[in-house]
Amino acid sequence: DAATADSARATKKVAMPGESVSVFFEGGRRETAIYALSELQSGSEIEGPAILLDTISTILVEPGCTALITAGGDVKISVGDCATVKITAQLDLVQLSIFS
Repeated sequence: DAATADSARATKKVAMPGESVSVFFEGGRRETAIYALSELQSGSEIEGPAILLDTISTILVEPGCTALITAGGDVKISVGDCATVKITAQLDLVQLSIFS
C-alpha cells in the first residue's frame, strides 16, 4: 500500500557490495556488484546491475532497475526507463535466419 511504500522510501539505506564480477548484458559486459541478501536491511536500495545472493536463490537486478528490500524482507524490483527499440520494415538477417 502507499503508506508502506512511503515508509520504505523514508528509511532508504545505501547497501555496500561485497565484491563485483563482469556480467554480459544486452549492450556488452558490465561490472556487477554482488550482495548477500541476508546482510541487506529493510529499506536498502540497490541500483542495477547487481546480483543478490541467498542460500536458495539468486536475484539479478538488471541495469536501469532498482531493488528495494521491504520491511517484510521481500525484494521489490522497479524497472526504470529502458531504451525503446525502434521497429522498422528493414529486415534483420539474424532474426530472419533464426525465426524463419
